[in-house]
Amino acid sequence: MSFDLLLKARFVISYMKMIPKTIKIRQLIRKGDKDKLYWYATRVGNQHAREAIKIFKVNLHIQGRENVPKEPVLYMGNHQSYFDPYTMLALRGERKETYIAKMEMTKIPFAEIIAGSFETLFLDRDNSREGLKVILQAIEYIKKGNDVLIYPEGTRSKSHTMGEFHKGSFKVAQKTGCPIIPLAIDNTFKIFEATGKIQTGVDVYLTYLDPIYPDKLTEDERKNIDDLVKARIQNELDRLKALHGYE
Repeated sequence: MSFDLLLKARFVISYMKMIPKTIKIRQLIRKGDKDKLYWYATRVGNQHAREAIKIFKVNLHIQGRENVPKEPVLYMGNHQSYFDPYTMLALRGERKETYIAKMEMTKIPFAEIIAGSFETLFLDRDNSREGLKVILQAIEYIKKGNDVLIYPEGTRSKSHTMGEFHKGSFKVAQKTGCPIIPLAIDNTFKIFEATGKIQTGVDVYLTYLDPIYPDKLTEDERKNIDDLVKARIQNELDRLKALHGYE
């Protein structure tokens, strides 16, 4: 119990280290320099994510990043854990990325100003009109050159098996023609959700699968693109499970 509390305390301290940096974030917001704001806030979030990986001693195994083309892409990943976005945030590099996150995230102190400053969009799942606005904003980000990340399940599966994908998530690719990069992430739920207590030393596997180009799909594949993407991710999850022999 004490070890679990110690890890949580270290994580909270890492999070609190970002709070003084919101002073500069607010200054950049007032100056209206969106580019400097984005990259500064990204560095702040990136550092916290990397520290979280170290605190929980996560062994992150990455495969397939070479599959990402140079053009803007729509990342669509399965969602096992609250830790999923941390893996992506820790890997952020020179490409601009926009995440679509649940509105509940804005209730975390300072999260909205930090994440919002690196162009995160907050989705209210209970308000379809506002949800459409977020999708339209994501389309605009793709058009200006950002990659966009969305978890089409909309909630955590807490397991190796995915829930249903929401078709509305695919409008970003359908309206822009951008390639979809299916993301398979596995074992993150074992860090906390599996037992309710923090587990250290978990092997987490993140695979960037081959891009899917909407304009190269058949009419039937375009109509059922959610099933296509889900099947590719599930196949990778099954492969990882069989390869590494975990439950």
